[in-house]
Amino acid sequence: MSDLCTFTANFTTKPETDGILLRQSCKKFGLELHEYGIGEPMPRTWKQAKIVRAIDFLSNRNEKYAMYLRLPTA
Repeated sequence: MSDLCTFTANFTTKPETDGILLRQSCKKFGLELHEYGIGEPMPRTWKQAKIVRAIDFLSNRNEKYAMYLRLPTA
C-alpha cells in the first residue's frame, strides 16, 4: 500500500468510459486511482457535495497523503 491516495469523483453518465485517460495516466505512473460516486446521480449542490463526499471518502482511508484528481471534461 502506498502513502498516497489518489481519488476522484465520477458522477458521469458513462463512468466506464468517462475518465479512461485519467485511469491510464495513473496506471502509467503506478498510481492506484480510487473513484467514488459511480452509479450515483450528480448532486444538485455539486461544489458543496464534492467537499463533503471527499471528506467522507477519506475518512475511511489510511494513507498519509491524498491527491484529488479531476476528471477531464470534453
